[in-house]
Amino acid sequence: MTGEKRFKILTLVLVSVFIFSVMAGCAQKAGTGETTTAAGTAAATTQAEELPVVDIELSNADVPGLDNPEALKKDRILQKINETLRINLTFKTAFLDEYIQKMQLAIQAGNASDIMIFPVNSSNANADVLYNKGVEEGLFIDIGEYVSKDPKRYAALDLVMKDPVWKMINYVDNSGEAEKTVAGHGLVYRKNVMGAPFINMRVLKPLGLSVPTTFDEFVNVLRAIKKGNPKVIPFSYNSNKGTSITYDIEQLFYATHGTGVLQLVPDEQGYFHDYSTSDKTKEVTKLFVDLYKEGLIDKEIMTKEAWSNYDDFAMGKTAIVTVVGPALYAGEFDNYKKYFPDATIEDVQVPEPPIVGPAGTGMTYNTAMRPTTRIVVSKASKNADRALDFVNYMYSDAGQRTIWYGVEGVHYKLDASGNITDFNLNEYLKDTGEIYYSTSNAKRADWAPFSYVIAMGRYLQIEKEGSFSEALKKGIDLAPERTENTPQVEYLNKALEIYYDKAFTDNPPYVAFVKMSPAEEKLKSKLNDIRKKWFVPFLIGEKDLEKEWANYVQEMNDAGIVEYEKAYNQKVQETKKIYDKIVK
Repeated sequence: MTGEKRFKILTLVLVSVFIFSVMAGCAQKAGTGETTTAAGTAAATTQAEELPVVDIELSNADVPGLDNPEALKKDRILQKINETLRINLTFKTAFLDEYIQKMQLAIQAGNASDIMIFPVNSSNANADVLYNKGVEEGLFIDIGEYVSKDPKRYAALDLVMKDPVWKMINYVDNSGEAEKTVAGHGLVYRKNVMGAPFINMRVLKPLGLSVPTTFDEFVNVLRAIKKGNPKVIPFSYNSNKGTSITYDIEQLFYATHGTGVLQLVPDEQGYFHDYSTSDKTKEVTKLFVDLYKEGLIDKEIMTKEAWSNYDDFAMGKTAIVTVVGPALYAGEFDNYKKYFPDATIEDVQVPEPPIVGPAGTGMTYNTAMRPTTRIVVSKASKNADRALDFVNYMYSDAGQRTIWYGVEGVHYKLDASGNITDFNLNEYLKDTGEIYYSTSNAKRADWAPFSYVIAMGRYLQIEKEGSFSEALKKGIDLAPERTENTPQVEYLNKALEIYYDKAFTDNPPYVAFVKMSPAEEKLKSKLNDIRKKWFVPFLIGEKDLEKEWANYVQEMNDAGIVEYEKAYNQKVQETKKIYDKIVK
């Protein structure tokens, strides 16, 4: 039985999984010196002009504009790619759930796109199922085999595939087959923090109050607001009907006290602790409960939509509100100005540096570098080598320059050192924003069909840096650079830099590749459900913390919290050994 016939018997179960969002990084200035000129443009053994023009179809989810063939004819970037690689690139797209279904049907029918993009850790669990089954059934080409046979032709991919992070992704993706590189991969390098308080200074200043710098000062400010202006809610948080209370207060309350409800916190030896049942967590929860009873925290949080919390803050009904992170500052300030047109950044402040508690600055522990996409070339493709030419070109410095700056002589010029000059953003947007984002965000800084596949929205120069992971760290998020440089944007970038430096701990990169068993993932989900069941009622006083805490701890213990913590740390150590071996 062939792989494709066996694939036809698959039945996929739709499962919702959590999607982790990341916020934008700091703006930088772009330098684009290039080290190679031929990489990714054609076969090394055959001149580009001698290659026949072939059709290549690319499938990618959730990209607006790809279903508009008439508009695509005006895309000069697409025309340049087609001319450079002597291909005729066409597209398929749909919203994620429909996209996965369409790819499954196409694979079953034997007419899959030449290039398919599979999201990693997406809201549709079938994306992983479909990819894994495709690998198991041998339906995708082994990219490593192609590259090793002709490294000059696929020069950019040859460089990328030598990167230890790439090798680690490949090892995990292919069940330990470290030499098998079925898919190309995309990575994200994004720091984030779990919460930051925004402070309405038009409430604080008339009361003679300043931005708090410590947790004790924060509590004193809340009490002073309640006493001095009883009509104002001292403190609220970005929670949709209370569903994300613990997330919104994790950093400000728990992390500043050296504990956590949601985070696994590593100690100095790298052992990750689940503190959600600890005495310290109970102590901090009681602190929150007492502040809630004291009337310092929004009593209506369980009935409010998230947007109403923002509006209450913007209108001056709430003095301090926590949000997902300081990256939302510019949007929150714009909302504030709807009600106070004369507002300045002095009116909406973020504590700088972040508020310090008894255990120091509240830290968010996360892994900044992690996989986001898998790029596969179908074995059903009649021109797999040419499809891989396109993938290679997208990874090359020349291809990245094309994605983010367009066509030389049309959208920009190059100086003698290979740096971009005279970039014409308005002309560039005719080929990006007006075609792909005409109904959403015409200021997007990228060529949509492939821009978020390789590095989650970061402009890279892999060949120049000589390393995929190093290029990713030094990559430039051009969206802030192409946003109007207002005082609030400058303030946002300053706040981000401070919070990422003072309130973010980057876990070792191998932590991103820890892969728990299905049974362990099921246990993790069960533990999260128990936390949610108990903590929201604890925080708002619906459950008596003193009387019920022991019952909560017992339920978590019975469910297997200790076993999960041990299993996770065991997987961390196993993954570290693999990573160390690959890196060496």
